[in-house]
Amino acid sequence: MKKDTKVLLIEQVHLQHLYTNTTQCHPSLMWMKMLDHSDKVGSVECNMTYPPEDQVRAKARIDEADVIVMTNYYGRRFLGGNEFTQKVHTWGKPVIVLTNSPYPFTVCPEYKTVICTYGCSNYCLEQAANIIYGVGAKAKASGGAKRAPGNHRRRAGRSRASPKPRA
Repeated sequence: MKKDTKVLLIEQVHLQHLYTNTTQCHPSLMWMKMLDHSDKVGSVECNMTYPPEDQVRAKARIDEADVIVMTNYYGRRFLGGNEFTQKVHTWGKPVIVLTNSPYPFTVCPEYKTVICTYGCSNYCLEQAANIIYGVGAKAKASGGAKRAPGNHRRRAGRSRASPKPRA
């Protein structure tokens, strides 16, 4: 995305950000990561479940944006905001969905652009912002939804090519 594109970020306050609340992990972390690339990013902070009052605040700002970037996070006690995310897709603007899970409770077939971060850490959201603005090697991939690297790691001791240990 070009730096002069006007973006509305609809960002859930993830519980990890709310309860950690440090300079490296806090509400509006994605907004700060996007501001590293462009000053044309507006933000609406929302509850994890996208209650009606948050939906109204987001809809009121739609005319300020060329593109909508929104989070659709999964948390153990919250299934995310698929219903609201589907509604935002009817607002007539391109939508980029950021999620921490690749499963159907956060990703639907009608979502044309999805970035799955597999987490909500500082690093995950920094990489998502890089992909959105086309910065770095991972952003050069072509076709389909792009993924940011997440917090998943292989277990130490064996590579995928290693045979299973014998009994």
